[in-house]
Formats: sequence, structure tokens, C-alpha cells
Amino acid sequence: MDAQRNALGRNPSGAAAMDEESIRNLLLVSLNAQFKGTAAGELFNGAGKTDILIRERDRNVFIGERKVWDGAQTVTHAIDQLLGYLVWRDTKAALLMFIRTKDVTATIQSAPPPPSKPTPTTNSAVRMTLTAAPTS
Repeated sequence: MDAQRNALGRNPSGAAAMDEESIRNLLLVSLNAQFKGTAAGELFNGAGKTDILIRERDRNVFIGERKVWDGAQTVTHAIDQLLGYLVWRDTKAALLMFIRTKDVTATIQSAPPPPSKPTPTTNSAVRMTLTAAPTS
């Protein structure tokens, strides 16, 4: 995921033209190369459909929710959404936030912090990854 993030950041004009679905599909190509076809998008889990789900031997090994930054409320809403997709067995989840503002540092600083401990219903922790894809 880090390599894919870096590649998108090195080609900001290409990333700027992508909508959320196109970004997800690009990520799934890399993930399926690594995980031998076990990554998929828009799969039901928990309370809805996850953007990215990697399943190995009938167990979820990763759930990802990706969003394009549209203000600090995007983070809060996305974390709530992601936590709704987790069930008690899920242990790895990530919010992938694509930022298209010119001042990425200021944008990241304006984001609310992620939850500091697992929620009682999921027993899972969330790692928040803010990914820069400036439009210029």
C-alpha cells in the first residue's frame, strides 16, 4: 500500500483525474498481485459493503475504506463507516484518505485524531493513513 501511495503521489496529475472507484480499482490490481486474487471491493461485511477486503482461508485479513478528503468531517464519517464494517474477528483495518489540497500538511493537521483504543463492539484498532495526491 505504501508503494502504491508513493506512486500516486509521484504522478499527481494522473491521480487527480481519478474518482474513488478508479482509485479503489487501481489499488485492487496491486493487492491482487500480492495476495493472489484474494482482494476484492464492495463486499458485504459487518454493517455494509467494504471498499477493500482481503480474505484468506475464509478469514478477513484486511478491511480498507478509502475516501477523498472533503473536510475534517470526512475523517469522522469514514472512521464511523469503517468501524461499522468490522466484526469481532477482524483485526486489521485502515482508512485510506486521499488529499487533493495544495497544503497537505495543513490538511492533515486539521484532521481529527483517530480513535485511540479499540471500540467495545469490534475489539479492533484502526490505523489511519492519510495519503497525499495533490491536484497540481
